[in-house]
Amino acid sequence: MRILIHALALYKRGGGSRHFDGLLRTLGRIDRDNEYILCLNSRFEFESRYPNIVIYRVKIRSLFHRLWWDQMILPRLALKHGVDVVVALFVFGMFKPVVSQIVFQRNPQFYCDIYISKLRGRAALEMILRRRMAYLTMRASRIIVTPSAAMRDMIRRYHPDLPPDRFQVLPHGFEREQLSRQPLPEPIAQQLTRLQGRPMILYVSHLEPHKGHDVAVRAMRELKRQGQPACLYLTMDRRDWPEGYDRLMAKIREWGLEDDVINLGRVPEGALGELYRRADVFFFPSLCESFGFPLVEAMGYGLPIVAADTAINREMCGEAALYYPPFDSAAAAQQLLTLLSSSERRQQMRKASEQQFPRSHLSWSNYASRFVKLLKESI
Repeated sequence: MRILIHALALYKRGGGSRHFDGLLRTLGRIDRDNEYILCLNSRFEFESRYPNIVIYRVKIRSLFHRLWWDQMILPRLALKHGVDVVVALFVFGMFKPVVSQIVFQRNPQFYCDIYISKLRGRAALEMILRRRMAYLTMRASRIIVTPSAAMRDMIRRYHPDLPPDRFQVLPHGFEREQLSRQPLPEPIAQQLTRLQGRPMILYVSHLEPHKGHDVAVRAMRELKRQGQPACLYLTMDRRDWPEGYDRLMAKIREWGLEDDVINLGRVPEGALGELYRRADVFFFPSLCESFGFPLVEAMGYGLPIVAADTAINREMCGEAALYYPPFDSAAAAQQLLTLLSSSERRQQMRKASEQQFPRSHLSWSNYASRFVKLLKESI
């Protein structure tokens, strides 16, 4: 088979890039029977070391240019190269496919009521338009892939006309070795010295409105008010959301939390393992996720977890997390306090994480094998 993988939406590092890297590198290693044409955003760095994976670079200038490319150029490329299947790896694809199409849905913000209720004006309108384009892509696709049952159910709640048998749940792949390929950069390692013997709370996530960083900071304010020593480490990069970053850092200064909430900046994926090894508790206040790579990573290192009470977080963690109502920073602080004040409780939760970890994901080899099976089923 000849497969065209459409991944133009990928331009920065995060959960999407982890999924992409794991899948493509494994396909290149284990699947030499099929040919892959990989359409990549010119802003995203990736080199193929495999003869059966050819990269086609595209410079996307705007949202409208991307829409035009999906509907006009993509069909022509598929026909020109005689592909058997187009895989739209990031939400959007052809509305009228010229060959069989599989679409991967991994943007939960389109279907997250908690997040949508906060949108106003242009942001709300843009959300509606993007959700409509995602729907048109799904309606035209042979198979719709989601990384979790929670993500599938969110979509079907908004679009009940989509046939249930068109959906396939394929949990992401993960291997701990991905996070231990390099040491922490020295400036980041030096930041960890600010712990000064206090427990380390870790939240690994890039900065977006639905990620709940504001809840995390308010929870730390409450912990400090109650006299519980702890230090929260974040991995934010201002470039992801400048105005949100500036507001959050202003609150940290206003509340006198400069020594209690430390932002490490963007941490290389290959060095994240060292952060997980050093942490005492993992905090996950995110409101909307399609899968939640950091939860799997935290469980892989046996960390006790405090998470917002959402369907996806419960699906991923089961009994391996303590939950609190989303947005309720006081309740989040109380759950953190439960773990920080009891070594016995932390040990119980560590065991729960170790037990839940193998149920939360696939190995990359298993994932890639199931991916190839889906390609065959779509013909």
